[in-house]
Amino acid sequence: MLFLVILALLCLPFYQAYHVTVDEVNLKISDLPTNLKNLRIVYISDFLQGSYMSQSRINSIVNQINGMSADLVLLGGNYAQTSATAINFFNNLPTIYARLGVYGVLGDNDRTEPENNLTILAKAMTNNGVTPLVNSVERVKLGKTYLYLVGADDYVNGQPNVESIASQIHEDDYVIFLGNNPNLLTAALKATDADGGNHWFDLALFGHTLGGQVTLMGFPLISSLVPSVGSRYVSGWLEENRANILISNGVGVRYFPVRIFAPAQIHMIILKKI
Repeated sequence: MLFLVILALLCLPFYQAYHVTVDEVNLKISDLPTNLKNLRIVYISDFLQGSYMSQSRINSIVNQINGMSADLVLLGGNYAQTSATAINFFNNLPTIYARLGVYGVLGDNDRTEPENNLTILAKAMTNNGVTPLVNSVERVKLGKTYLYLVGADDYVNGQPNVESIASQIHEDDYVIFLGNNPNLLTAALKATDADGGNHWFDLALFGHTLGGQVTLMGFPLISSLVPSVGSRYVSGWLEENRANILISNGVGVRYFPVRIFAPAQIHMIILKKI
């Protein structure tokens, strides 16, 4: 029996790295526009295709996403190891299906030099059915209502302009803000919308941290995965400035193929009106 317990403990870090869990949340919002009620959003971040994330695993994850009946699929960046391999990621990506479209931001790995790879990557995303969000705002129409999807360029290697994004938003808009790195929150929480208010986004989605990847008692042991805004922003749901904020564990790994108490995850977020 002791042998089986030890074996299970030794296998758990590898299991958590390669088994993708689904985190389903009913997000209850008092002022949600009626046409957005029950909207199903799938969010996934940090594939990090490379030594520990094969094409066959990516294909399997896409099949899992396509079985989730999503209205929107949102991709959180860091698709591979470099901008060149991120281009290959999208050139080989199976079709992701969502009723209202697929959108994605970029992470630090996706924004490595040369700078002109940004144009090539954006084209690869578009050609494969993914709308890139790089300091840009997209409107998605549902009945007479618009949902606003806004995405910032990468915090580390890109040129994020959160102030410009926020200035295109009005206080009555329902806005989902995407960025790979939660350090973008420093600028996001200070930015103001076109009406001068600072409550310009309603839901923010981030990845990058991998949930710490290796944690003990909730404390991340890989310091490079802790954002400068603080360990509070390593994993899970938060609420600040009347906005819901998610930092995802993502699905890939860095450095070595294990996770400890930070399981790989896809998110199903269902908007509910209360």
